[in-house]
Amino acid sequence: STNVTLAGSDVSLGKFKVTAFGESIKIETLTAGFVFTDGGVANAAATLRNGRILIGGVQYGSSATLLAAGTAFTTNYTVLPGTSVIVDVRADVFDNDGTGVLDTSDTLLARIITGASNAQRLDSLGSFNAPAANVSANTLAIASAVVTLTKNGTYANQTVDLPQTNYKIGAWNLSGSSVEDVLLSTLSFDVDSVTNATFAAADVTNMYVVVKNSAGAIVAQPSPIATVVAADNNFSISYTLTKNTNVSIELYGALGSTVTAADSVKTDLTITGTSLTSGNAVTATSADTDGQTIIYGAG
Repeated sequence: STNVTLAGSDVSLGKFKVTAFGESIKIETLTAGFVFTDGGVANAAATLRNGRILIGGVQYGSSATLLAAGTAFTTNYTVLPGTSVIVDVRADVFDNDGTGVLDTSDTLLARIITGASNAQRLDSLGSFNAPAANVSANTLAIASAVVTLTKNGTYANQTVDLPQTNYKIGAWNLSGSSVEDVLLSTLSFDVDSVTNATFAAADVTNMYVVVKNSAGAIVAQPSPIATVVAADNNFSISYTLTKNTNVSIELYGALGSTVTAADSVKTDLTITGTSLTSGNAVTATSADTDGQTIIYGAG
């Protein structure tokens, strides 16, 4: 039981163990379906694209739209007595008919539907229903990629004499999605006066940023920005933040001296990218995440 990615391709919805006893059993067809809960309300309208069944890791039958009520797949698979095989029901987490839209408040529960004389005893002969009743997998929650951005709590607000070069003016932590990898593409910084306006974007030059992985190694360092403006100082990167991993982001710049004592400035950060499984645009939560406040204190 886990999350599955919205619009994810060929997602495993449920795995089932099939065991034969006494003699070989030929399973001619298996019917797979699912229960779709739309925001907590059962909804039979949705269908899933590219449904298929794998037995022992091999596809049996052709791919087809997976209906909630059940789609039959021709298997003609013989289970030997005393052995077990794993049946894997897979599909895209994408509504194929447009009448039961899937979103991140929904759940899916895959099922093998009651058979209709679809299993044959190869020694004693005769057919029976396999399974004799619906067999359900685990409930899966539909989720989309969410990356979480927070101010680095180990780097405090700073009181600093001016001027400064290569000074760390902001630090953040970014946590990856739990469901899919995200390609980070843009780091966008604003520079905001905090106390009065003598300490502002015009007092910051040669801004640059480094992205470090959890081991402290630099994984991205785009070209610096010489002339800094108040809003949207954008750095382009191409870094894949794999799921369940973290990176730290450090912003540096040169600070001028035309500032009144005790005035202060801060930067905020917005990160955008694209989820690599579902292809959706992702903005780190929350946008415009404040960094540290930098206060001018005369030496």
